[in-house]
Amino acid sequence: MKRAFYIVFLLGVLLSMQSCDRIGNLIGESDTPKEQTAEVQAHESVDNASTDTLETTKIQTQLLQNEDGIRALKDSLISLSGKINSLQTAVDSLQQQQAELAQTKVGAKSLFVYLAIFTIFIVVLMLFLTKKKRGQDNLTEKQVKDIIADFAKDHPDLICGGTLLKLERQIGVISNHKQALDSIITRLNKLETRIGNTAPLFNTQGTQTSTSEKPVAGGTQAGGTSNVFYMKRPMKDMEFDLSLRSERQTEETLYRFEIDRRNPNVAHFFFDCRYPNRVRWALSTREKTLDRVCNASGSDANGTYRCTAPGEARLQDGKWVVTRKADVIFD
Repeated sequence: MKRAFYIVFLLGVLLSMQSCDRIGNLIGESDTPKEQTAEVQAHESVDNASTDTLETTKIQTQLLQNEDGIRALKDSLISLSGKINSLQTAVDSLQQQQAELAQTKVGAKSLFVYLAIFTIFIVVLMLFLTKKKRGQDNLTEKQVKDIIADFAKDHPDLICGGTLLKLERQIGVISNHKQALDSIITRLNKLETRIGNTAPLFNTQGTQTSTSEKPVAGGTQAGGTSNVFYMKRPMKDMEFDLSLRSERQTEETLYRFEIDRRNPNVAHFFFDCRYPNRVRWALSTREKTLDRVCNASGSDANGTYRCTAPGEARLQDGKWVVTRKADVIFD
């Protein structure tokens, strides 16, 4: 009986348990949507969290990559800045070289301009000096007029057309035979000196000389003097051409010659000018007027001077060649 009771009890328990399971299933089925919704939300939140984590990781990874790119860009910029500085230095060096080259060109141009100006100045100066020399060597119109006026005063009877023509012809003949006439005149003077006259009959220009002419003061050299004449400014160094001779002292004459009576081929000469303006002119042109035949010293605007020692000249080949210069002091 007890066994049957236990069996019935177990069957009842089993049946009750089955009924409870069914009821639980029913109840469970009624609560499933909520649970499912919660589960879904939980899953979604988990998914969202996972997604956020992934996105954050991606963002962090991207930031790290961006930082690496920024570092590389900075490095590139630094390298580029160094290159730019190098290029700027090269440009500055080129500009400096260009400026130095420009200065060199300017200096070369300036030097060329200065050389051109100097050359032009030298050429103009040479032309001026040449023209001045020609003007000094040639007689001016005023000098020619003065010579004609002096000649007219001294020889009024010769101032006529026929007489002047004859005189010109005679001068031409004398010029053509100058050397032969000088030789003849020298021999005549020597002969006259041997005879004992105090003055030669002829001077070295072929004209008769007055024996009554007295030497000018200052001509008392050894052996005495026998004839006096005057010379204009010398045309060459250390010589007087016979064409410069004058028998009288005029404004054009600057030197007085005294022929030695013992030797007609020797003469002593002095600087002798009585016109202060001509003395000043001689000083202003001393290279051609004084230094050629004189040892001149000093300077004077008043036209005063003194001849301390005479010069000496010898008659050679139709001209008086200076063998010793005269000493003149302008004080």
